[in-house]
Amino acid sequence: MESRLHKVQRDGLVVKTYRLLPYKDIIEILNTEDTAFFEDSKEKPLKPGTMWKAARHLSELMGKTIRAQRGVLRLNASESVQGYLFFVVNPGSARPKDKRA
Repeated sequence: MESRLHKVQRDGLVVKTYRLLPYKDIIEILNTEDTAFFEDSKEKPLKPGTMWKAARHLSELMGKTIRAQRGVLRLNASESVQGYLFFVVNPGSARPKDKRA
């Protein structure tokens, strides 16, 4: 089946919308042995189950165990954002190490 584009002229016709995660970009970050932080939207927050499924999909794509964990990223001294941290699970490790100074 070919993909097709439809013009929607009235609200209410679309039953469900989906947001796609940038899997390619997340994999690039995880391959450098860093952790990836996906900022959550305040208007439509992501569900924990969605992030769990994303981590499972990333695990399948990468051949490694990936976990997603809710967290807060500090951008500077006065600003922070909420979202989900994706990280590669090392054998014997359940969470990424806290890198606070």
